[in-house]
Amino acid sequence: MRCGFDRLAERVRQSHVVAIDDTIMPMLSVGKTKSTRMWVYVGDEANPYKVFDFTLNRGRDGRKYFLRDYQQVLLADGYGGYDGVVAGNQITRAGCWAHTGGRSLMPRRWHPRLQGKP
Repeated sequence: MRCGFDRLAERVRQSHVVAIDDTIMPMLSVGKTKSTRMWVYVGDEANPYKVFDFTLNRGRDGRKYFLRDYQQVLLADGYGGYDGVVAGNQITRAGCWAHTGGRSLMPRRWHPRLQGKP
């Protein structure tokens, strides 16, 4: 199974743009449930593969390891933890447009004049 994962991961890392995101995954632990992370790495049109990677936390070690030889564009949301992943290497970080629309409209919800109220 690991061989297949490694082959898919290598193909994703051959992409000019790799998109990345994570989601919380509950994991049963002795007497409780822990919040862990499932990361998805998505390749571009030339390498149309998705690789899922599990980590115990949101720390950057898992992403740094996965992207260790990558030197192209990383497409991600605004989470600051990606800064440490791209620092000191050839990766260019690109922002995700899907996450910018809501933030640019947020002030309308808070400011009465922007809501059309006097």
